[in-house]
Amino acid sequence: MARLPKDAAWSISDYKFASPSSMIVTGATGMICAHFVHHILTTTNCQAHCIGISATDDLDAHRKVMENLPRWGLASSIPNKAYDRLTTHRDHIADSIFQFDSDVSLLKNYEDVYADNVGLHFLIGLARSPVPGNVKAFNQLSTWGVPHLQTRSTTQLLSSGYLTGEEETTNMKRGAESTLGYLECRWVCELLLYEAGRGGLPINIYRSCIVGTNASSHQGLDRTNINRRIVESALQTGLVPDFDSARGCGMSWIELDFLVKRIAFLPSRENSKNAAKVFNLVSDQHIKYDEFACVLGQSYNGEKVRVLQLELWAQAFRASNNYGDARRGSPVAT
Repeated sequence: MARLPKDAAWSISDYKFASPSSMIVTGATGMICAHFVHHILTTTNCQAHCIGISATDDLDAHRKVMENLPRWGLASSIPNKAYDRLTTHRDHIADSIFQFDSDVSLLKNYEDVYADNVGLHFLIGLARSPVPGNVKAFNQLSTWGVPHLQTRSTTQLLSSGYLTGEEETTNMKRGAESTLGYLECRWVCELLLYEAGRGGLPINIYRSCIVGTNASSHQGLDRTNINRRIVESALQTGLVPDFDSARGCGMSWIELDFLVKRIAFLPSRENSKNAAKVFNLVSDQHIKYDEFACVLGQSYNGEKVRVLQLELWAQAFRASNNYGDARRGSPVAT
């Protein structure tokens, strides 16, 4: 069971809702956060404080964030004066935190990716703040895959039926199966935030389906992106992994601009309850994996793409030498 530290038996009562004016963001060298920072700098007067950047010092961290913006074709549309509101250090005056950082791995199990994905204790402590009147709203980018964990054969459901709405997914226990560890980690993150929300911390959780790049960037998804890996491996091997199509599992895509604008807008809506607010940001069009093979049609070798059981597909995927960094796990934005 995911639990906050034993000394976290706190209750927040002095938080006063206000639209963000100064925010802390993580994952600023990734795709989604770069577009989010661009949106904040070009459409608001908010301060954006980027933390958690892997760098040798503050100057190196700032350089990495600045180099990431032109990579996605974003720098030219940011006014010069707006950069004064972009910093790369922790600052106590921020009134909200936006957590975009994650470690996505296609083949690693839960234990392998746990540490990089469930490091929320520090950020929750930062959001809570021991200083009176300095509580920060916490915004977490999660994944629409979390509710899908309910359908796994080893998952123990604690109630009848599936929870598919914008609600806390507290109706299940983790099973013995440890594959798809990233989804389990995202769920554990949500469990921690549910508990923090019940303690009075303002929590917003955004469950996003798959996100493509912005067309204006003229840039494809990183080769380490988990969803690009699935599509690319299917075209290379002629095989699509069946992540339980019989239970409705498949791929849904939304536009990056849609996701970024919703994450920027939704915190402006006050949540009067002591509970995490969950938003499902998903597409109306959902393609099950057994249907996805028909969408792709043929592999690079001209073979008809077909669906294969997950275990057999993983073997073929490894044998194709197409996994690269995906096997090790790399921080990406989706």
